Amino acid sequence: VLCLQRRLKYLLRPRRAVRDQGGNAEALGMVDAPPPLLVGLGTAITILSTDTIHYTGGWTCWISDFPLNCSQTEGVTCQAGQNALLYRLWFNSVPLWICEIIITVAMLLIFLTVYKFEHASAKYSQASAGGESHKQSRRTARQAFLYTFAFYVTWFFTTFRIIEGLVHGHNPSGNVTFFLEALLLPLQGFWNCVIFLRPRYQQLRAREGLTRMQALCRLASPARSIPSSTRPNSS
Repeated sequence: VLCLQRRLKYLLRPRRAVRDQGGNAEALGMVDAPPPLLVGLGTAITILSTDTIHYTGGWTCWISDFPLNCSQTEGVTCQAGQNALLYRLWFNSVPLWICEIIITVAMLLIFLTVYKFEHASAKYSQASAGGESHKQSRRTARQAFLYTFAFYVTWFFTTFRIIEGLVHGHNPSGNVTFFLEALLLPLQGFWNCVIFLRPRYQQLRAREGLTRMQALCRLASPARSIPSSTRPNSS
């Protein structure tokens, strides 16, 4: 939530520093933290106070009723978590879907910003005659698409299982989608890292004529810094 809040501020208003009375510039820091922290703390307190965290099979403890699926089983009385599906919807599903929408819109706005800037300055650039006036916007579009695609791939089976559970009251797909969900969720950081390093990798290959292995070794070297322009837009 904190990352999304800062990204939206970056997109919706000019980036600026906060100055104190002495005129010293201060970076935006903990002043942005309270709303996301309050949301997270409020969610945690609500879930714990309603006794809806239970063992759901395998190695997972999650928002569920107890005994498992008692609210959808006739003749079984729930001892706890009667409204677990409702809590799961509002505290997990809805925030996830909101994040998906925000990330998609944010990436689109980034591309449109770069495109408009290039379009406005194209008449002053000699490169426009050679069809290179929108080269940067195309690169930005590819990076934005990859970040968004990686996010959707990572959370696809989670979203699928959420919808499946809301429709059927349980997950008919069983362990197959559970395995794919458990496999993909930890890889979000990996995909972001790969996409983050992709522009630098392409620069090394094109400008310095390095082989694939040489470029990968150069990227792995801590002595080489990576331009901030390649950093991802989400956590």
